[in-house]
Amino acid sequence: MTSATERFWSLTQRGADAECWPWLGAVSGKYGRFALGRRSEGNAQAHRFVYELLVGAVPEGCELHHECGDKLCVNPAHLRTVTRVEHFRLTSGASDTHCANGHPRIPENITYRTDGRPRCRQCQREAEARSRARQGRTPKSPSKQQKETDSSDS
Repeated sequence: MTSATERFWSLTQRGADAECWPWLGAVSGKYGRFALGRRSEGNAQAHRFVYELLVGAVPEGCELHHECGDKLCVNPAHLRTVTRVEHFRLTSGASDTHCANGHPRIPENITYRTDGRPRCRQCQREAEARSRARQGRTPKSPSKQQKETDSSDS
């Protein structure tokens, strides 16, 4: 019987150190999936398996980020350990100039949820106003910062 490591390499197109090493095996959720052995041994993400094999354990509370952007790449030189919040910011389109509703994505208009996801302040204010209207409550008076912003626009 072949070892897990031998099976892993047979499912990888290994190239030069700077190149992506495409995963040729099973895929689950856009990432390579590698069966560790018998069914009872479970599966591992292919990029995580090779990282732990060649580099070492992923630190507690960290995830692996593909610097190359290819989720099927298993080259450990293309993987970097990051926190969950940092990983979300790297992969969430944080470079976009506007939120999904078209509001400018500028520092004054962005807050971050506890899980690291960005939140548009203007969208949040509009959602709160809609909620108040549905409940028959009066609109909340604008904040001092919002009043200053509105008066500087005129």
